[in-house]
This record gives sequence, structure tokens and C-alpha cells, in this order.
Amino acid sequence: MGWAQDISNKGSKGNLNGHYFIPLSVNRTPFTNTRIMMPLGFGQTSSFEFPIPIIGGDSLFGASGEILLATLGIQYRQQVRDWISFNMKVEVAARVGTDVKSLLIEGLDNVISFELGTMIKLHETKKTLLSTSLKLQNLEGNFVDINGFVQDLLDSTVNDPSISRTVPALVAGVGLHFAWGISPTFGFSSVLAASYGETFTRGNSDTRITFGGFIEADLNPKFKIPIGLSIGAFSTTEPEYVYVDDKSAQIMISKLSYTGRADFDLGIEIAKATIPFENTETRPSVDMVQLVMTYFFN
Repeated sequence: MGWAQDISNKGSKGNLNGHYFIPLSVNRTPFTNTRIMMPLGFGQTSSFEFPIPIIGGDSLFGASGEILLATLGIQYRQQVRDWISFNMKVEVAARVGTDVKSLLIEGLDNVISFELGTMIKLHETKKTLLSTSLKLQNLEGNFVDINGFVQDLLDSTVNDPSISRTVPALVAGVGLHFAWGISPTFGFSSVLAASYGETFTRGNSDTRITFGGFIEADLNPKFKIPIGLSIGAFSTTEPEYVYVDDKSAQIMISKLSYTGRADFDLGIEIAKATIPFENTETRPSVDMVQLVMTYFFN
């Protein structure tokens, strides 16, 4: 059958020890090959309680609601030499309440991210690869705060109340990326990254940390079944995931992929996350589903 043939000379996925690594939208692997990735995702929080604030800092009563999330992006990586590549990422992420209560409290948030970076190989063996990355990221957060606008209207000390605010943030970062081809079937990758820059609180800058690990299995080499599964977890305080200062998000993610071609990957990512929200100490769980298509050029 066509999908059961050997794919070793057909493309350019990252390969170590005969294992072709499964690309994840949230995990930048240490390879420098040219590729384009297009993720499209949707998610929703579980129902959670948040306070209805009144003037004076107290809460009138508790209310419950849900938040919808959506992401759309494109990532492009261009290899310059075998040991170095440059990459670009553009992504739009949005959050909106599903009903009047949650819309009143959380409003409508969207963040546009533009990133330029590079990946540089540090050490490579038959089974392992270690690389470092550099990035410069410009984010623009647009936050519609309906409840805050109403409070400002009632507060006579506020001269120019506004229902929305736009906050730019410039972030620079460095990362270490590791991949291990355990066998043609199994692989492991990990990331440890740090960045410093502006947050979505005006005038505030901070250091942000991301770390995580991912284990994967490709059934194609041993069983001639073109299916791969990747499972992992990571924690991050990066502003593109976390809009609130001094908070972190934890994400468990899995991906089911078609692995019949080495120059192409199509898969579905399913994630379970806890993400902080500005107006509540509650950390609701978020269920995300994302369709990711990746094409490798060389």
C-alpha cells in the first residue's frame, strides 16, 4: 500500500537515529530545516465563578460563566546553513465571554504577536541534537473592559473613561532546545527558554520562563501504520499565553499525526490547560483543539 512505503528519502522532517519528529505548534524543536506551519485552534473554559465588583473594591456577589478562545497563526523557518536557520511567526489569539455575565467581567481580549528569531545548532550526534534560539517578539494586546468602563463612568475622579485599551509589549528571549531519537519509533524533545521585556501592564517589565518535555511514538517504521502520537506538558509565564503579571499557565498537550510522508505533517492537537484570568483568582481549566498542518521544503 502507498502509505506503508519507506519515507526516508522523501522529505526533511527532523530526523535522529531514524526517528522523524512530530512537529508541535507549542514546541520549537532544535532542527534548522525549512518549513511552514499553520495552526488553527479553538477552546473553551469550564464554568467558573468570578466576582461582580462594586465601587470601593468589594464584590456584590459571585457569578459564573465561560470564556471562548481562538488562535490562528503561521510559522515559517528558513534554513541558511545546516547549522543555522531564521524563523518568523505571526499569530492572533482571542478570548471572549460566552454570555452577558462573562462578557461583562472578562470583556473581549485579543493579542497579535509578530516574532523574528533564529535557531543555531550547538551539538549534534547520531541520536541527539542540542540547539539554542534567539527571538525578538512584538505583541499588541487589545483589551475591551466593559465592567471597568462602567466603573470609570461612575467614578468622578476619572477624566477620560475608555472601554478599551491597547498595550504594546516588546520581548527578547533565548532558549535551549533538545531532541533525542531513542529509536526509529520513539523520540523525546524538551525546551527551556527565558525572555525579558514588557508585560501587558503599562510601564512594567519582567522575566518570563518556559519549560517542558514531550515524548512521541511513530508507528510507521515498525508497524507500517502512518500514525504518530506525541504527549507532553509545559509551563510558561510568557505574555502571549498569560495576560496577567506574576502568573503562569500549565498546559498538557497531545497530538495525533499522519506520518506517511517525511515532507508533510497533518495532525490534531488536544490540550488541557489552566490559565489565569485578570478579574478572578480562580484558575479554570481550558479545553483546546487545534488543527496543525506543516510542510517541509528541503
